[in-house]
Amino acid sequence: MGKKSSRRKNKGKSAKINKKQYEAYTYGPLKLERIGRLLRMGSSWSPGDFAKFIEQVRKGRPQHKNEIDSKIARLVSLFDEFEPLELIASVSFRNCFCDPEKYKESTHEGMECFIEYAMSLALSKEYRQNRQHASKDAIEEFNKLISDIHHDVIWYFGSEIADRKRPRQFEELRTKAIMRYLCVRGDSYPEHHLDLVRGLFKDHDDFLVANYGFTSKQVIDAITDIENQVLENIRRQTGFWDVMRELHEVFKEFVANQAPESFSSLEDLMERYHTLPQVVEKTKKLDALEDSANLNPFEIVPTAKAPREILALNSARFGDNPQFLNFDPSPGWPTNDSIIYEQPLIQINGKFYCFCPQLAFRRMGDILEKWIRDKDAEYYQSRYLKSRSAYLEKKALEYLRNLLPGAEVFGKLYYEIEGGGEKKRVETDGLVLFDENLFIIEAKAGSLSTSAKRGGIERMKRDAKELVDHAYEQALRTKKYIMEHPRPVFEYENGSEALAIKDKENYRKIFLVNVTLENLGHLATELNSLKGLDLLHGREWPWSVFINDLRVISEIVEYPSEFLHFLQRRIRANDHPQFESADELDFLMYYFRDGLYFEDGILKGLDKFRPTGYTDDLDRYFDFVAGRVSTGKKPRLEIPKAYEKLIKEIETIGKSRFTKVTTSLLNFDWKVQQEILDIINEMEYSVLAQAKDRDFTMHISKIKLGITFSISAARTAESLRKLERYCHLKMYQTKFEEWILLLINVEGKGKRNIDFQVYEKKWEYDSEMEDRLQRFKSSKLAQFIKTTGKTPERNDPCPCGSGLKFKKCCGR
Repeated sequence: MGKKSSRRKNKGKSAKINKKQYEAYTYGPLKLERIGRLLRMGSSWSPGDFAKFIEQVRKGRPQHKNEIDSKIARLVSLFDEFEPLELIASVSFRNCFCDPEKYKESTHEGMECFIEYAMSLALSKEYRQNRQHASKDAIEEFNKLISDIHHDVIWYFGSEIADRKRPRQFEELRTKAIMRYLCVRGDSYPEHHLDLVRGLFKDHDDFLVANYGFTSKQVIDAITDIENQVLENIRRQTGFWDVMRELHEVFKEFVANQAPESFSSLEDLMERYHTLPQVVEKTKKLDALEDSANLNPFEIVPTAKAPREILALNSARFGDNPQFLNFDPSPGWPTNDSIIYEQPLIQINGKFYCFCPQLAFRRMGDILEKWIRDKDAEYYQSRYLKSRSAYLEKKALEYLRNLLPGAEVFGKLYYEIEGGGEKKRVETDGLVLFDENLFIIEAKAGSLSTSAKRGGIERMKRDAKELVDHAYEQALRTKKYIMEHPRPVFEYENGSEALAIKDKENYRKIFLVNVTLENLGHLATELNSLKGLDLLHGREWPWSVFINDLRVISEIVEYPSEFLHFLQRRIRANDHPQFESADELDFLMYYFRDGLYFEDGILKGLDKFRPTGYTDDLDRYFDFVAGRVSTGKKPRLEIPKAYEKLIKEIETIGKSRFTKVTTSLLNFDWKVQQEILDIINEMEYSVLAQAKDRDFTMHISKIKLGITFSISAARTAESLRKLERYCHLKMYQTKFEEWILLLINVEGKGKRNIDFQVYEKKWEYDSEMEDRLQRFKSSKLAQFIKTTGKTPERNDPCPCGSGLKFKKCCGR
């Protein structure tokens, strides 16, 4: 048999740096390097130098806080002196709007948190009439102070680590929580967010109408109308001034191209200018937009979709937010509680203003939930929270069903366990069975407390326990029940049998999935930190995922094996704490582009690795689907199209353990995948031309798996038995306990069908196999010498196909 062996290359150790893709910058002890798309930062400080710096930071913290307080006092004095609506509007224009065609999250400089801070501070004081109009200098100073205070506060809390008394991991979690609370806005694409809010509240419309006079749909439509009004006002005002500039340019060109003596008077010049065709056309546009010239674009007019009553319910007045400025020990700090998250509009003198439409849009679910809780605590506890959990469970199973078409999906199951000598009926939120894979689903609809979001350690510990660890423990309990019972039986709530798992040994992969209603950020993506702080128990890793991130994955991933392979890599990423991201979709996009594979040592020597810009293409795609931008390609896993076709061909067989084969094939990198395709193509051509079977073998040493590809035009029972004996021999030789035989039966040019076998066996010494192996090795060595006329060099791959060098195998 002709064989070709290959191994996954260790790119982390052997890759050479392309000088054209490398640049470096040094500033003091810091060195910043760019290697292609990878940025690396290091320090030349000695431990002693670093310790001195930390001590300097620690001693400087009180003075730093005084400087922040001083800047806040100056900010308040600007509100006292100038018209606050004008100051707030200047911040909104700079931070809340952009051209969707040019937007990228990784490069966008606007910060929505700046306008939130400006509004919170303004509403903390009573409104005083007849203040001065904001001057240009005042506006510039105001915006600079807003930015400086935010950055200073981030640095202040980040420098807490210099004064730490708790373990470093706690301090890092706290700092990340504060930075997320201060800077990160939005966790879902708009359409997904709307669908989630609609689904959560539609069953409570009767309650809302009875208590507030509006359905959830009416409230959602009102907030959508508010956003549309602001955008239309800005579009019209921008359009007015654009036309004015165009007319000015036409005027300059007209005057420049005419001799002064050609006009009898200034009136003659203007009359002839106004008769120009382009001026007539632009003047008509200007007339249509004339009412926009002095319009306050942030003013919201009550409409049928946005009635005054809903606007009033969502509005705060000046002076309604005194706790923001008066909170001790950090008066006026952007980390303080603010009324704007419950009432995101501003009402003054009978008029309504919306300076941050994104805030109202993002908070609509929280606003509706607060309405229910404030009006009837019992209804909130008994009806709303129960329906919220049920909706989350339903959507989680729906998205998994989309990812795994044909899977058996069961929700809300019960089973009996024994504890303390008594039987107890317990619940699991869902089970999904797909080929050899079993998913245990636990959904948590709770929310992170505001204190936890702001870095409160005790509340963060409690919330992590409730939203992640409890789900993990419940999933582990279900797994234990399945593993320890010969015939695990699950029931529906009414006691009828829903599922009895037969042949449970066929489910070789069990995934523990925790789906959350709230995006937990780094608490879900950095589980190794939770485990290191004893906030997550157990030896294996769960997958904790925000419901709308699961939806995105279900809409982007195109076939089951791709999802299963991503999930395997995603879970193993927890073993590499250097990889840091608070966004689950960073993992998906890193998988698409770079494989999410860290066992090759790429993270070796790094303290932190943070992916940046990976989700830009994903954002662009969903903006394109929504019609906000003109183009947007769907992100895809970067593998050869023909290789993807091979994976899908295997999937369509529907044979047990097909996902073992497909995910194993996906373990090869792009280069090896293309090599496999090239060999298969060459051998298929050869088989058709010579009517002779061909095959080749590959080893995946990292996971101790071998794959033999066999291409045939007329396979016989004897040839199949011969292949099986060969696979068993290779398993014995390599001491691998798993081997895949992939059978490609060629029926003509471009026509083939595929089958496979998966072999499993624990390795143990066998004298008969030893004899067979030695004969096999001798024949291979003799064949090599006969073909090449020489003995292999010491460092050549051994001709027997063991994957070892000749000196370490047959050359010994």
